[in-house]
Amino acid sequence: MVDGAFVHEDDAVFGLLDRTTLHGDSVFTVLRAYGGRVFALEEHLGRLQQSARAIARVFPCSVGTLAAEVRACVAAVSALDVQVRVLLSRGVGPQGLSLRGVQGGSRVVVAQPYEAPAVIQYAQGIRAALVEWGVSGIMADLARAKTGNYLGRVMALHQAQARGFDEALLVDSQGLVWEASAANVFARLGDELVTPPLAGPILPGITRWHVLDIAREQGLKVSERELSSHALFEASEVFVTSSLREVMAISAVDEHIVGDGRAGTWAERLRESLRARAGAN
Repeated sequence: MVDGAFVHEDDAVFGLLDRTTLHGDSVFTVLRAYGGRVFALEEHLGRLQQSARAIARVFPCSVGTLAAEVRACVAAVSALDVQVRVLLSRGVGPQGLSLRGVQGGSRVVVAQPYEAPAVIQYAQGIRAALVEWGVSGIMADLARAKTGNYLGRVMALHQAQARGFDEALLVDSQGLVWEASAANVFARLGDELVTPPLAGPILPGITRWHVLDIAREQGLKVSERELSSHALFEASEVFVTSSLREVMAISAVDEHIVGDGRAGTWAERLRESLRARAGAN
């Protein structure tokens, strides 16, 4: 769907001069629908608004209008589980980087059947490599928005996979781990569940928030504080959270085996509770 109208995917294209094409100048969010019901829709669209403000992009319509378009796209897909991407392009302007004179811009909703990771992957976990990641100043601010410019994260994941790992954990020059390539990071340290704070250069993940809320409901001790790579080596559990993967265990960080080398009890319990909250169970 483009600007409220259903369009065949072959016809839903950006022009070569659209700033989304030229510069990745856009914002987006990714959601999941379980059994036709979109999970955390209002929260995702609220964050999309925040991302738009972060890049000085005028929100193109009311949140209610965009929510109705998302639901209509989900209803049009012949599948129980659906993944949705909502993207706001910037539009076209004069050559160069300046935002002066930029006009147009589209809102795009893409809904597709969701293909989940293999069940065995959730049980065994995935292996992650530490990849150096330096962000400060305006780039740290943009790290808190979901923008279309993902090249740094693409290359971080590529570097990790080239080393034989499944995922990249982004670590700065001080040895602090902030995120995965496209997910938030958690660690079980003793009797405490730790995740990096939103004051850092991380995306305020919707799934991250729900996992923290569920953990508190279950009486777990939760801390939002800086997380070092050394702490990950000592953790009994490490996992990442995102809308598409829900809660995915990390079985190894670099060459260090996490816990017993498979999904831990907290990761499994939190994923089960998250899916129940989403209406998947």
